[in-house]
Amino acid sequence: MTLKNPNDPLTGQPLADTTCRPCVQGNIILPGCISPASKNILSQFIPQSPNGTYVSQIATPSGNYSYMGRVDYLQSAKHTIYGHAFVDSYQQTFANGTRILSAQPGRVVQAALKFIW
Repeated sequence: MTLKNPNDPLTGQPLADTTCRPCVQGNIILPGCISPASKNILSQFIPQSPNGTYVSQIATPSGNYSYMGRVDYLQSAKHTIYGHAFVDSYQQTFANGTRILSAQPGRVVQAALKFIW
């Protein structure tokens, strides 16, 4: 896959670093085109080899599911029943690119029932 130098949406000109070189050269994004905040995130979550190239990522599979249901019954303007239920089960997996740091399971269950009779 070959990277293409993006254009600035405001000017239509190719994005460039501070020395006016295109940000993408030889399928590499120049360091001057990456913001300090992005560099900080990349250093924490994207593994690099000693020469600074990208190494690998690990899969972080998930077994998440959600259910939602609702019941409405309207016998008359003065006689109604309404109910809903929601179940959300998830596992958050955090990884730094080469190893899983933590896996936190969670489950949310909500239900409500309202009678007007």
